[in-house]
Amino acid sequence: MTRMQDPTKAGELAQWTDQIADTFKVLSLDGACFRRWAKLLWFEVRVLNPFK
Repeated sequence: MTRMQDPTKAGELAQWTDQIADTFKVLSLDGACFRRWAKLLWFEVRVLNPFK
């Protein structure tokens, strides 16, 4: 949507995200990965740290 409304801003955002990906370790995740991560996070919070 931004690309259609403001191509300059879209270019800036694309450059910024490329800069983040080049600077930090970034993983490409899909929906299944996010669901698995959420389950693992829940397990860590509820099971491994029950008193927190």
